[in-house]
Amino acid sequence: MKLSEEIFKKEKFPHVKGTLFNGSVGYDPSAVELFLEDVAIKVEKLENDNERLKEQVRALLGERELKSSFSDAPVKTPDDSGINEMKEEIKKKLKQIETLERSYKRMIYIAEQEAEDIKEESRQEAKRLLKEAQEKAESLIRESNNRFTEKEREIEILNTKAEEVRERLKNVAHFIKEAVS
Repeated sequence: MKLSEEIFKKEKFPHVKGTLFNGSVGYDPSAVELFLEDVAIKVEKLENDNERLKEQVRALLGERELKSSFSDAPVKTPDDSGINEMKEEIKKKLKQIETLERSYKRMIYIAEQEAEDIKEESRQEAKRLLKEAQEKAESLIRESNNRFTEKEREIEILNTKAEEVRERLKNVAHFIKEAVS
């Protein structure tokens, strides 16, 4: 598959699920990073190939200039038309390579922007989830404190009633003791 086809195909990144309270956080950052690294490696190879082809063109043009400088009048040989065709083909391919190079640079820029957007969305989602978690935790603490206070009051009421019952039992015991004596 050509590099251009591979980059232009729809790349599907897995989503990362939120861990605390539902919801999708965004694309998996490691999958996006791997994709960007892959694109960067392929673009670097393309740039190297481009540079190598440019060097070959320079060498061919240099040979041609050197050849023509040794002769007083340019002599057209059957090879000259082939060389001219070759030059034109090389120029055409160089333009194509330069166009591809610009396209890849644009794609890398767009991919980097998309990665930054994904990271920012993930940060915002993480902040939102953290805020929700803090609010729920505070609510649970308030509820627990209220229940604790309520239970303390119930215990206090029960202790008061127990004391009253004890006092009554003492009075009954005292009454029985006096009645028996």
